[in-house]
Amino acid sequence: MEIVRSLAGYSYGRSDLVRRAMSKKKHDVMAKEREFFIHGTEGVDGAVKRGVPEAVADRIFDEMMDFASYAFNKSHAACYAVLAYRTAYLKLYYPVEFMTALINSYMGGSDTVAKYVYTARRLGLAVLPPDVNRSRSRFSVEQVGKNEDGSKQLAIRFGLAAVKSVGGGVMDALVRERTERGAFRNFFDFCERTDGLNKRMLEALICAGCFDSMGARRSQLLAVYEQAFDGAMQQKKVKNAGQMSLFDLGGGTMLDQVSIKLPDIPELRSAILLAREREAAGLYLSGHPLDNFSQALDRFPLTVADLEEADGVTGVSDGSGVEVGGMLSSCKQRPAKNGNGMVGYAELEGVTGRVECVLFPRTLQQCGNLFYDDSPVAVRGKLNIREERTNSLLIEDLRPLAALQQTVFLRFASLTPDEMRRAAAFLRQYPGATPVVLFDAAKRIQKGVPENLYIEATDKFLQAAEAEFGKDNVKLK
Repeated sequence: MEIVRSLAGYSYGRSDLVRRAMSKKKHDVMAKEREFFIHGTEGVDGAVKRGVPEAVADRIFDEMMDFASYAFNKSHAACYAVLAYRTAYLKLYYPVEFMTALINSYMGGSDTVAKYVYTARRLGLAVLPPDVNRSRSRFSVEQVGKNEDGSKQLAIRFGLAAVKSVGGGVMDALVRERTERGAFRNFFDFCERTDGLNKRMLEALICAGCFDSMGARRSQLLAVYEQAFDGAMQQKKVKNAGQMSLFDLGGGTMLDQVSIKLPDIPELRSAILLAREREAAGLYLSGHPLDNFSQALDRFPLTVADLEEADGVTGVSDGSGVEVGGMLSSCKQRPAKNGNGMVGYAELEGVTGRVECVLFPRTLQQCGNLFYDDSPVAVRGKLNIREERTNSLLIEDLRPLAALQQTVFLRFASLTPDEMRRAAAFLRQYPGATPVVLFDAAKRIQKGVPENLYIEATDKFLQAAEAEFGKDNVKLK
């Protein structure tokens, strides 16, 4: 501020505008001020008019521009250095505690919480799912065993208040109830003892897996939770009225004694279970839809997270052609401004990270069969790096991500129902992430198996498959 005031005649107000431009790294504003600093403008004399040679004034402004690229005053820099050292120390020697505190500092921002949970997993830290009998309201450190050297083996336990649609106050009350009266015996005991619940909260807790340790399937609890909640509310009304039932005489509670029978139904399909889990918890906990495509994703030099974090300075530059794998979500189509066709808008999600995507009419027309929510795709396009908004990707081509994945082909002379049952029973013994295709030689058609029958393509599996179906009938491509 003093340089521009003394040499070029800036006012206090105008010199403060220069200071702000420097502090915000606004190079375009500083470039405009160069002309004003040297030759002046309305209200500013300029350095040349005040006797400073033009070359000297130009060199002085160059030095200010360099300073604007990374300007810190000394006290500010010293504070950051101390903070950086202490933070690095804690992250190195207390990684579980550090990441737990970091995640808690972003409670309420589900996207950021998800980002750091995935980061913790990448660092090799265990992140345990939410559990009504183990979790606290916020994320916490939990001992899960001992290391070989005798030290405690620690993990991060997911916080109950991070589940969407549940209030922190209700979860605090839940933890107090559990601390004072012991763990919840079952789902119905939980419904009766926890104050402040509503049906929406209960559904969210089920979908997030908070009752998984009690042994019931989520599909079973979703089938009875409304009935259980109504029963719990009725029981509380009876108690509040000071009435005693025959069940109280037996030492139990109404819900315990009349316990609603859980229906004998299968668990939700993996894709539905994960989708509802993410809707409730803000991230995938028990798996990720892209887990089955790890081989394909490893082929790409970049991840979606790399594109999201690109700043044009390091790594990917603005306008670069990129190829990446991920999953589409929030797919929408809108008429093009010129009226010629439809433009596709979506988000591309990776295991971590997400970027906005645009498909112009021609691309959308060519790849429309892959443009839908939860579609696993290989993407080729150009990255648009934006300072004030999230980065975006102009998609030029889409391909099925499965096309890059190794696949096991099993050939059958005729794919009868009995043969399909035989194949399914065999595949269940080798769960994994490799897709399997059954080929009917008689009809010359292929049938892909569902995800729950994907296998781990080890030598052991291939040898067993060749023994079961014949060496010429098993191919890995």
